[in-house]
Amino acid sequence: MNAKRRKKLGEVHEHLDIAISTLEDVIDEEQDSLDNTPEGLQESEAFADKENALDDLRDVLDEIRSSAESLSNCM
Repeated sequence: MNAKRRKKLGEVHEHLDIAISTLEDVIDEEQDSLDNTPEGLQESEAFADKENALDDLRDVLDEIRSSAESLSNCM
């Protein structure tokens, strides 16, 4: 792979790193929100929806991390 294409891949990797960092922040904030939900609301459908969304965000984060690692291996 030539230097120009490696540079482009490096830029993609930088964007993935930013996405990872942003997702980690959002996940932490959402987890804090769930942790601070009053006990009486923890059985609500809205709470369950938030838990499911948080699980999905964690899955996305894992996939992006895996993609970033694979991209590093290509460079």
